[in-house]
Amino acid sequence: MSENNFTADPQLEWQYAEKSIIQSKKENGHHEMRWGLLFTGIALLILGVGLSFCSKKVIHELQIKDFQVNSLISEIGQIREENQNLSEKLDKNEKIITLIEEALDANGNTLNLQKKVEQLNQELSSRNNTVAGLLSSGIEKVDPTLKIKIDETLDVLILGTHGKLTDTIMLLSINETQKSVSLISIPRDLAVDGRRINEYWYRYGIDAMRDKIQSITDLYPEQYVVFDMKSFETIIDTIGGVEVNVEKDLYDSLYPGVNFTYEPFYLSAGLHHLDGKTALKYARSRESTTDFDRAKRQQQIIEAVKDKILSGNLLSKMDDMVALYTEVTKSIQTDIDLLTLISFAQKYQNYTLKKGNVLSTSNFLYSTHGPTGAYLLLPKGGNYDAIKEYVSKVVGE
Repeated sequence: MSENNFTADPQLEWQYAEKSIIQSKKENGHHEMRWGLLFTGIALLILGVGLSFCSKKVIHELQIKDFQVNSLISEIGQIREENQNLSEKLDKNEKIITLIEEALDANGNTLNLQKKVEQLNQELSSRNNTVAGLLSSGIEKVDPTLKIKIDETLDVLILGTHGKLTDTIMLLSINETQKSVSLISIPRDLAVDGRRINEYWYRYGIDAMRDKIQSITDLYPEQYVVFDMKSFETIIDTIGGVEVNVEKDLYDSLYPGVNFTYEPFYLSAGLHHLDGKTALKYARSRESTTDFDRAKRQQQIIEAVKDKILSGNLLSKMDDMVALYTEVTKSIQTDIDLLTLISFAQKYQNYTLKKGNVLSTSNFLYSTHGPTGAYLLLPKGGNYDAIKEYVSKVVGE
């Protein structure tokens, strides 16, 4: 057999080679496609994770922004309300200043208001003389021992707060017929309609407190003053302290201090000049005494404040009165405006002050405990009739 018989056909070899190349390209294409799909999947996975993270972050930031916006809206509302209250207070002060300026004469030393009062007093004196003439002519005389009706008094409710509760509850009653000012203290633990009276102010407001005072005493307070411990100190310090005659040595080893601690407080018997801080301790201390003793000391402080104002001739110093009122009303609540306060002070400055009237277990109350063991005071006889009669006698005589 010749050698040419074993020689490969070139055309067949070319076709074979071509098929091999095509097959190789297909395999490479498939391989590249698999890698491409793998990379695409990984990229999509990374993209999904990234989008998820970004989405959570965006949502979190949106929540923060939403909270900040709501807080800002709330703050704006509070600022608007504060601005409105401030505006109303400024308007009221401007009106008061205008009235004071109108009342001052050209020299600025004498009040036209005082002149009007003097004129009215002269007219009243003239009318009294006329009435006296008529009486002497045979008209029936009025019984001079007749007592004033209890609802004809001017009554001011004085509340001293410690936190939410009113630890000091005092009624100041003015009898123009008898020319007297009576102070009556009501203990904080007295139960009224199933609740301690010292809770009514913060739970239901000043009007509810007025109603409860009336149900106990038959007197409805037309005016009120509410102060806390800090404002009590401010009042005393603003007038330069007060002179107080301590009847007996006072020692309290457990007077409340800062951060729920205790500190000793001692004040010897005798005359003392008390600043605001010391006067507060004198009025609040009860560890070695009772709530009833404390009420008497609080009335003593009020008398000392009155004496200090009168002794310093403060009523004739209009600038000082305005400054005092402005400073004090920063930290108290009251419905007595400046002109009314000046009018009261001038009109009643020489009235007799009747103090020492305290409702206690030694007269009209008895102590007991409520269902939870809380200390309570209740009226003897189960009603306030005896208290009302006592108050009527104190105020009317």
